[in-house]
Amino acid sequence: MRRGPMVFLVALAILVLVAVGVSIAAAVQGPAYGMEPYGYYYPWHSGLWLAAMVLWMVLFWALVIGGIVWLISTLRPREVAGGPEEPLEILRRRYARGEITREQYEEMRRDLQGR
Repeated sequence: MRRGPMVFLVALAILVLVAVGVSIAAAVQGPAYGMEPYGYYYPWHSGLWLAAMVLWMVLFWALVIGGIVWLISTLRPREVAGGPEEPLEILRRRYARGEITREQYEEMRRDLQGR
């Protein structure tokens, strides 16, 4: 696996663990911190609940954006295997096919190697 997707998956896993942990902490926290003056309980007024909601929102959008990037990268045409050729390899093949003489090959090789 390439490094980019691996980093994304590790960051996503860490974000999931943090979001789950904060959600559990907010649920265990109890109603004492979320009580309004008239006895109504609004758990989302608690700081932990707010943090949990923000983390889940970030996780949701990370999954959406990551999915779109993954979809585009899989649908995009791949480059030709091997990529761009090295100049020395091209020179060797030209010499092997007889397109250039030994003297031309040696001169071009020195030029390519910077000597």
